[in-house]
Amino acid sequence: MKIAYHNAVPEPEVFDRFVHSIEETMHTDEFEYKAVCESKHVVAAYDQDELVGIGVIAEAGEDAAVMDVAVHSSYEKRQIEQYIMKLLKAEFI
Repeated sequence: MKIAYHNAVPEPEVFDRFVHSIEETMHTDEFEYKAVCESKHVVAAYDQDELVGIGVIAEAGEDAAVMDVAVHSSYEKRQIEQYIMKLLKAEFI
């Protein structure tokens, strides 16, 4: 399947379904919908209409930022995490 990348916050129900699907394999505390919505830098990866990965850069002060990326375990070997990080870095610079 072809993965589509969007620089937009996913719809709440799509985001909630994704977070629920990765809860068993990842710490999802940092992925609160409100925090994602407040981030200026968001990249969401979709397989058709299903969210399979998301990355955000949260500013942690004037000269600091934190990047968080999560990818569904069944998509880990497709380099989605690396591509999301690359897109976020390009957007942030």
